[in-house]
Amino acid sequence: MQTEVSPQRISAELKSIIKPNALIAGLDGFPYKDLDDREFEILIYSLLKDEITRGEVPDVSKVSLMQGVGERGRDIILYSSHGVAGVVQCKKLAKRLDKPAAYKEIIKYILHCILDESLVSTSGQTEYHMYAPGGLTEQTQKLFDSPEVTINADLANGLFEKQLLAVINFYEAFQGFQVSPPLARVADELKKLKLLKHDANDLDVRLAHNSRVAAAFFRTKVYVEKETIAPVLEELLNTFGEKMGLKLLTDEHLIEVQERISKIHSSKRVSFGHVDIFGYDRELYAYFSNEEFEEFLKRIEAVRQFFNVKALSVITEKVMSLMYEKITIPLVHEDRIRPITVVVVGQYLVRVIIPIFMRGAMTSEAYHKKYGSSEVSLDIVVGEIVSSIMKFLAGDYSNFPNPDPSREMRISHFVALSAGISSEADALEIISEDMLLLKPIVDEIITEVSGIADASRTIIIKDTSIMSDADAIRKVSDELDSLQIGKGTKTSFFDSLK
Repeated sequence: MQTEVSPQRISAELKSIIKPNALIAGLDGFPYKDLDDREFEILIYSLLKDEITRGEVPDVSKVSLMQGVGERGRDIILYSSHGVAGVVQCKKLAKRLDKPAAYKEIIKYILHCILDESLVSTSGQTEYHMYAPGGLTEQTQKLFDSPEVTINADLANGLFEKQLLAVINFYEAFQGFQVSPPLARVADELKKLKLLKHDANDLDVRLAHNSRVAAAFFRTKVYVEKETIAPVLEELLNTFGEKMGLKLLTDEHLIEVQERISKIHSSKRVSFGHVDIFGYDRELYAYFSNEEFEEFLKRIEAVRQFFNVKALSVITEKVMSLMYEKITIPLVHEDRIRPITVVVVGQYLVRVIIPIFMRGAMTSEAYHKKYGSSEVSLDIVVGEIVSSIMKFLAGDYSNFPNPDPSREMRISHFVALSAGISSEADALEIISEDMLLLKPIVDEIITEVSGIADASRTIIIKDTSIMSDADAIRKVSDELDSLQIGKGTKTSFFDSLK
């Protein structure tokens, strides 16, 4: 099952984007590096959707954005009237995309196509679009310009087989290929693809002619001679400023951070990737022993993990409370849906939302290792839960091992879940019927909960000298009051039911 992202979720993700500045002065491009990976995918989807609507993409009538987890080798799918017309892979890298990395992405897609033929066109050549704003290396350019020649050469020198084996061994979904890797078939399928590349120059031109999409992702600014615009602004401010209460809109937090950092000389700036330190001379770090530096990194990680664990707790609470508010009370209590479907929805929500949150909590490699190898599919969740119910109804209690103090409670829970179900067909029919009513509610919950933590979350630790500033102390006091720390204004969802 291909899991597409609903228009409501895309709209919600668009609203959460913090737009970077794009200075349009003829030659300046758009700052794609300031978008995170998911924002870049939504940018490409939005651009393609707009171009398709305007008839600028021949033989393509629809575009679908896939979920950010387990994308099965493609981020976006292009459809014609006959089915799949092409796929899009987005690689927003600061450096140029090299050939091994390009091979891995394309091979991953082909292996998924072998497992699921619905991912490939049945009416003609499938287009494979690679969007890489950082550009391509010379060797990658050759792969896209002369795929058959390049692939044959890499089959001969062993590079192609090396990349194939790396993909098969990395992703759990491809374990079935480990005994007999389909080298010849993958190479043949790759040669059949129509490889198309898109770099920053291509995107700049297209976005320059599409102000609507550009404005959704960037704060576009145009250079204007000061002598031309200053008198006009002065007149407007003099005429309307006082009457309309016109004020310069600013973000005090961002300005304060910028002012603190901009004053610090480059000799006192150090970046360790996930930790940036400003104001300490670089010579200081030479006095760190390996053990001290390791301890420093552990303490930083402890602070970060403290917030991540708390955020995960809040996300779980939020999911449960929203389900109770939007599903249990109005639907379960009124017998409009059955309990088994609520369990399906709960499992599905957790599997979708937790990976979205974890995207900013772990390295890209660790994230894709843990979450990138399997599709978050409602069908999979349904299958697992129905299978458990069927085992229970057949008298198989292996899911309830002893000793377990909550075993009897769990068994009684399954008794309630299986009420009215005598076969797998019964269970599937109930869930399918209930999901017609629940799908928009599920999308609504995902949208609301996904905004709790930003993928670009950052913690800034300042020195205490700022506390000698009376105005700063007042602002901190106001902030603490607004956060209601320790005031008991928020209680656990489960405590609220007692």
